[in-house]
Amino acid sequence: MSVDASSGRGVTRRGFLTVAVSAIVAGVVAGVGAYYAGTLSAPVKEVVKEVTKTVTTATTLAPRAPATTTITLTPTTTITKTVTTTVTATTPTRKELRIGIGTTGSMAYVVGSLLADIIRDVLPTFGVSSYPIGGVTANTKEFVKGNLEVTFSSASDLKLLYAREEWYKDIPQNILMPVHTLYILTNQHIIVTTPEFKEKYRLNSWKDLDGKKVTLYSVKYENYKWYEKALKMLGVNFTHVEMDLDMIPDALKKGDILACVFPTTGGTPPPWGLSLATKEKVVAIYPSED
Repeated sequence: MSVDASSGRGVTRRGFLTVAVSAIVAGVVAGVGAYYAGTLSAPVKEVVKEVTKTVTTATTLAPRAPATTTITLTPTTTITKTVTTTVTATTPTRKELRIGIGTTGSMAYVVGSLLADIIRDVLPTFGVSSYPIGGVTANTKEFVKGNLEVTFSSASDLKLLYAREEWYKDIPQNILMPVHTLYILTNQHIIVTTPEFKEKYRLNSWKDLDGKKVTLYSVKYENYKWYEKALKMLGVNFTHVEMDLDMIPDALKKGDILACVFPTTGGTPPPWGLSLATKEKVVAIYPSED
């Protein structure tokens, strides 16, 4: 802004200019203040820009003496907003099926493993796990404890469970009970020994097992309990030696036991039975000489 230099009018103009400059500055300050007031009242955004306004005015306070005034307005308030988002993801619970099967080396292990494979194919959304717990009785007791969803069972054993007889007499009444699906097969469990032991110890009938060390399958199996019951009824006090099934062939060969049960299911011996037949010749010990 340029002003002509004359005495009276210059003073008047200087006063005017002083007022004008003050008005401009006040207007700028008011404008910037209004801007920030509007910014503070507006919704907060994620990113807030800092704004610097520079207002430059030029005036002549005396002849040929220009003056420059610079006003810089810098915001002194920074507003930061943090947004926290919580996402809750729901993962579907996978259903688990725990299947009890026979111990390793038994036919119940082979059949149970095949059954578990079939169930995996039929129910792909289920987690299927097989547990080689043992025979029917051991499996059923784990089921009633709630440790299995599918149990290896038999009609004769479940009859005792439902009646709370024999080894199930202490099972509580109000529990989840297994139900049995039908299967029909031929099954033989023969007590055998070697020809040498049969001749040496005169093992011609079950009564001759009195006082002898034998392995009657496994205490985990229902078959053991039936043999135990039958032999005790005959007054035979045998000593059962519990061991892993695959150890039986070598134990019989070394004389650690004098007899064992040789089973077949559907006419086929289990893996450990095939090992026994391969390593040692065996002969049957029948209930009586007849």
